[in-house]
Amino acid sequence: IADLRHPAGAANVPWMQALTSLIEEIKQESDLKFAIDWRIPEDRLTAREKVELLASIREALLNIYKHAAARHVRIEAKETEAGGWQCQVTDDGRGFDKNDAYKDGHYGIKMMEDRAKRMNWQFAVDRQGRETVVSIRKEVSP
Repeated sequence: IADLRHPAGAANVPWMQALTSLIEEIKQESDLKFAIDWRIPEDRLTAREKVELLASIREALLNIYKHAAARHVRIEAKETEAGGWQCQVTDDGRGFDKNDAYKDGHYGIKMMEDRAKRMNWQFAVDRQGRETVVSIRKEVSP
């Protein structure tokens, strides 16, 4: 769990290379099919944002791999009209009970939520139709 809090050297690796490596690692261990639509330019994220966002995406993917029985995962990221950005990790798995998300031994969602709070990002996990969506959003202060 400590490794999930502080990914080693992620800030020193080009963003898309780090994201691609993470996805390839999960692919080797699973039958998950991935679709990626990344539209946030690398220079829009600070080094700290890259580390924290990559760690959150990693945790979302590990939760999908371990618990969701999903077949497909979408990672989408885009800039917002207000100058911020939004990242979503969506899967077609069985979903989850929000009441179980914080029980003993289930730290992933809490870790992502805490990370987002420290970064002043908005965080949500919701079931939309037959998909689970983890959403992280940065708003720009006026």
